Amino acid sequence: MTLRQPVLDRVPITSRSGVYRLKALCSEALAKESTDPKSRQDWEELAMEWHIMANLAGSASDEISPNEVAGQ
Repeated sequence: MTLRQPVLDRVPITSRSGVYRLKALCSEALAKESTDPKSRQDWEELAMEWHIMANLAGSASDEISPNEVAGQ
C-alpha cells in the first residue's frame, strides 16, 4: 500500500472543515486501495470520523448550514 495524497497536492486549503474533508477523501482512497479487510474497515471508519469533524467545524464557523450537517 502506498501512502500518497494526490488530492492534497491540487487543492488550496482555506478552512479547517476543508482540511478535514480532504483527510476524509484520502482515507476513503486508502480504504479502496487496501487489500486487508480489517485495514479497509479501519480506513473507512477513519473517513467517517473525518467527515463528522468537517461537518462540526463547518457548522461551528458558519461555513455550512445546520441542514447540511443534518444531511437534509
